[in-house]
Amino acid sequence: MELRGKALAAPLTPRMMWLGLGFRVDTRGMKRRGFLSIILPPGNPADPEATAAELESLFGHDLADPLPIVDVQLKALRGLT
Repeated sequence: MELRGKALAAPLTPRMMWLGLGFRVDTRGMKRRGFLSIILPPGNPADPEATAAELESLFGHDLADPLPIVDVQLKALRGLT
């Protein structure tokens, strides 16, 4: 679906599929690092665990635990294709 010639959602690339799958089946530490790789610029932090702990206080939850709204958002995105 498009709005004024612009796509409403990012295309589903192999990289995005890999990142999404990682949030479902990896260890908790890997999930945290995967989340960091999505929200931070390239070049992971020197201490990902410390960075995750700092961001968890800002986000209000453990970064390894996706919020229930994520599934709702993904279902909505699937409806756009």
